[in-house]
Amino acid sequence: DGPDRLPLPEAATRLVDSLRTGRDIGVRARIDLAVPVDDATASTVLSVLTETILNAASHAPGKPIAVELDSDASDLRLTVANPTSPSDAGRREGTGYGLIGAAERAGLLGGTFDTRRIGNGDWTATLRLPLRPMPTETS
Repeated sequence: DGPDRLPLPEAATRLVDSLRTGRDIGVRARIDLAVPVDDATASTVLSVLTETILNAASHAPGKPIAVELDSDASDLRLTVANPTSPSDAGRREGTGYGLIGAAERAGLLGGTFDTRRIGNGDWTATLRLPLRPMPTETS
């Protein structure tokens, strides 16, 4: 946090690259943010991004993970998805505390976080946060 914090697009890119190379996780990312975000939003996004990538890699090892981080005038959206097969279905079981924490963090900022299987069986996690006005500096 603070004035030395990297802008969220750069921080998210570095995080994805670190997980890709340091943990050998197959991640493809598209990061396209239209506006800067405050520290609380950036911190939440980075935390949820880490949790969801590690969760996907743990529950469907070797499967590709797709990350999309974008925004419009009012909302920021993070989606993490990866394909699963019927044999992976049971591997989604776990404590879920990391995902519960992600939902709690989203709620504290007025946003939402949910996970689900979509029609083709892929697993997705989606974080939505309202964009909040950036604080202005006073001299």
